[in-house]
Amino acid sequence: MDLAVFYQIVVPLLEMGESILIMISTPVDSFNFYSELITLKDPVTGENVFSVYEMDLICKLCLQTEHPEQCRHNFKYIPPWKSAERLEMVKLILRDNKTILKRESMYEDTFSLSLGCLFFITGVW
Repeated sequence: MDLAVFYQIVVPLLEMGESILIMISTPVDSFNFYSELITLKDPVTGENVFSVYEMDLICKLCLQTEHPEQCRHNFKYIPPWKSAERLEMVKLILRDNKTILKRESMYEDTFSLSLGCLFFITGVW
């Protein structure tokens, strides 16, 4: 998305009496616009501006193995809009691209923000 769209259309909508912003992403590195929003703090309270939910489908033990993409220990945390059966199909499709599989479908932490990998940013004003 062009950042101009975010600044000129999305942000002004947050000024409405009641508004909700939901963003879902698997950031690739810590140097992107999305990562800045995750860590944005209210200067008065020091609280996060947005509620951030993080998850990782690869458990800590399996992350240390040769094939972390085979982990099933955290499947109980699969978001309700996703399916374990479909994840197995995606694993077959991406079997030759483990990096993308682990980042996009297993939510492996791919950078050092220590915040997990799938982020939901929501704000209600």
